[in-house]
Amino acid sequence: MYKTAMIGDKDSIYGFAAAGVEIYPAYTREETLDALRKLTESDDTAVIFITEAMFETVRAEVDRLSERPMPAIIPVPGVTGNTGIGKKSITDAVIRAVGSDIS
Repeated sequence: MYKTAMIGDKDSIYGFAAAGVEIYPAYTREETLDALRKLTESDDTAVIFITEAMFETVRAEVDRLSERPMPAIIPVPGVTGNTGIGKKSITDAVIRAVGSDIS
C-alpha cells in the first residue's frame, strides 16, 4: 500500500498525522531536502504534500523529481497563509498534461 506524507513546519502539518499522513517537520532547506530524499528513496510514497514556504526552498529538487511518475509533490498553504504557489503548480501540471490552461 502506498503512503502519503507531508513536509513543513510542525504547526502546519501536525494535524494531518491524525488522518494517517506521515509527517516530516522541516524548518530549513536542508531538513526539507533530507525528508524529500528519504521519501523518494523507495517506491512506497505516492503523494508528498509540502508547505509552500518549504516548497520554494527546494524547487529545483522538486523539478528534478517531477520527471518521475511517483511521487506527486504538491505544495499546500501553511499556517502563515496562501502564497499562490500551490495553485500555480497545479495549473502548470494541467497545462503540461493537456496542452492548455483549462481553468
